[in-house]
Amino acid sequence: MVFVLGPALVGIAASAAVPVAPLVLAATLVLAAGIPFAMMAPGKLNAVEEESERPGIIRVLWAVAPAIGVMFCIGMFFGSVQTGTTERALALGSASTAGLVYAVMGIGSAFIALMAVAIPDSVRISTRVILGGLGMTLFIMTTTAGSHSLLLTAGALLLTGLFVGPTMVTAFGITEKLAPRGGTGVAMTLMQSAITIGISIGSSVGGTLAVNGAENSYVFAGVAALIIVAVGVALRVAGRARVGARV
Repeated sequence: MVFVLGPALVGIAASAAVPVAPLVLAATLVLAAGIPFAMMAPGKLNAVEEESERPGIIRVLWAVAPAIGVMFCIGMFFGSVQTGTTERALALGSASTAGLVYAVMGIGSAFIALMAVAIPDSVRISTRVILGGLGMTLFIMTTTAGSHSLLLTAGALLLTGLFVGPTMVTAFGITEKLAPRGGTGVAMTLMQSAITIGISIGSSVGGTLAVNGAENSYVFAGVAALIIVAVGVALRVAGRARVGARV
């Protein structure tokens, strides 16, 4: 919920107040939450944790590479969709509503992410990744049909968000399963870094493409979603290979 609603709230803050509002909000959060949290952290780990063997970063990175790939692509998806939505709102003379339109995707995504626990275990992780990526690709491409309406764009983003949340939850599930013993903390940190870098690249590339039309930014987001599908297919193939090896 933090990942998908945070950027949306930033857009709303910038639209409802002034462009500098999100920066002020970020500084306030660091002072009011980040620093106190750091001060409350224990000085050292307990004896059991200190004695346990901790895997190196490279080993953890290699183990959870599929999940990192998915999170990186989700980040690019977020960044390019946000810039595309901003450009479209600007072109339609409603720049102040860009944050609200983008927030629609975050709301739908967060709600369905909570429902992901209801997915039966019989649905394999690779299947979830493939379906999530396909859904993101299909519905983000429908935003091109709403080039003259922010309402249609918001509707397409709402449908897109229904697939983003579960895909992100699945990525964290992959991390939990693949992270070596003692490397979960490092793996989760890598996941955070992956989505942050992805958003940066998505915003940069998507913003450059959006200059010639918001549709170009949405197409780039669709490419990122297709890469997620490819990761899902790779997981499916790898899973079959492991089963064959056991047999």
